[in-house]
Amino acid sequence: MRPLLVSALLLLTPSRAFFFHHPSVHGDSYSYKGDGDAPDHPESLFQPDDTFTDVTLENLDLSDVASLNLPHTIQKLSLIKCKLSAIPGEVHMLENLAELNLAENQLETFGGVFTSSSALTKLNASHNVLNSYNASFPLLTTLDLSANALTVFPNAVFASSQLDSFHISDNGFEIAAVSAAQYDFFAGLTDFEVGFADVSTCNSGSLVYLQGNGVCRLDVAAAEDPALVMRDHGTDKEEPPTPMATVGVVIPHLPVPSNSTKKYIIAAIIVLVVVGMIAGVLALISLGVVGGIARSVYDYIGRQLALAIRRR
Repeated sequence: MRPLLVSALLLLTPSRAFFFHHPSVHGDSYSYKGDGDAPDHPESLFQPDDTFTDVTLENLDLSDVASLNLPHTIQKLSLIKCKLSAIPGEVHMLENLAELNLAENQLETFGGVFTSSSALTKLNASHNVLNSYNASFPLLTTLDLSANALTVFPNAVFASSQLDSFHISDNGFEIAAVSAAQYDFFAGLTDFEVGFADVSTCNSGSLVYLQGNGVCRLDVAAAEDPALVMRDHGTDKEEPPTPMATVGVVIPHLPVPSNSTKKYIIAAIIVLVVVGMIAGVLALISLGVVGGIARSVYDYIGRQLALAIRRR
């Protein structure tokens, strides 16, 4: 009887994945975490009248899925670890999309026209194999391109003038210098992660520090690209060449105390210690502690002298 019941349930269920891995629905949110395989009936993931605004699909094989029938109402979409080598065309057509997470896929390029380009504010394309990024999102505030295969800095990033958080570390390049405009852009970020070449000398211009890393400030006309050096994972890393076509901005240094200033500081510390000791002694005297100790010592000495006289 039980095998018949199980068979009936499988026939009634549109997807075997749904039988073992149920989607989670909470109000306008829909999430479905698979086991790494392709869903048997991807067209059944959503219905034509669905109005979800927050959709998450994770750990599914969507590499050969032609269409997901995504609801046009989606504002936040996460396709994480779905073996995507290209962005599904229907994602480009989501007019209300504001947040897009495509982390841990197999994307090599990121570009094309997004209908939601004027609305997108957050984009996570980390942990892919991106070798280019050519998308333009003017209202983007958060961008994560870390852990990819980029070997040049993507200038399309500068089109996102509202950017506040930007991660592009763990790629195939490091920054050696930036132009004035580029520095202004980076300095305006509250969260910025990138690889620096950390140069120690500059053939021309001046050496300044950005986030604790050495970069060159060059007093020459600037090219648009940041000066980059290839990341060297070898043990004999050579000093990166000084870039010759960029201009940086001087980052103010904290003043270094002179020797005379250090002497004054030490003298002031000694004076404070002495004053503190004197104040402590005076406090003990005012409490009668020092006086009591002195009297005890005096009485002890007197008793010892009296004993010595009697013994004689």
